[in-house]
Amino acid sequence: LNGTGIEIDNCEISGFSGAGITVAGGDAYIHDCYIHHIRGNGEGNGILVSGGSVKLENNLFSACRNGVAVKEGARLEAGNNVEVGSSIESMFRVGAGASAVIKNNTVLGYTQPILLEGTPKEYTVENNLFALNEKQYGADALYGTDREAVKAVASFKDNAFNINTPYALSDG
Repeated sequence: LNGTGIEIDNCEISGFSGAGITVAGGDAYIHDCYIHHIRGNGEGNGILVSGGSVKLENNLFSACRNGVAVKEGARLEAGNNVEVGSSIESMFRVGAGASAVIKNNTVLGYTQPILLEGTPKEYTVENNLFALNEKQYGADALYGTDREAVKAVASFKDNAFNINTPYALSDG
């Protein structure tokens, strides 16, 4: 997709090896979709945002390599999405120089909630529910390998971890 005002609503997107939806430019609104079984070798993104801006709301993800990948220079605003816990790598894969606002999402099972690849331009993670204890995701899961650089651009607050005995964490 490359255009202004694109809307994808109430679709089932499945069976792709590269990406179920690719946004290369412009702006798109993707909502109320079921995105599943997108597992290409080294690819397999339910949604790939390689350029432009995407608003992503109320979608259900299952069995993707990554639910959403956002690349350098692109912007993602994701809210009220659910990953049912069967994706291979992560729900959100955020590249260096990308902007990601991730609020009010639920990530179940052992799926990494976020996989950072370098320092994002903007990084907001608020009011999400992550199934496991923060430490079970690994040290780099939420802040990447350069924790101090990421924290300089991050807003990380009021996320709930561990659905069995929940606790909130505002700053990792």
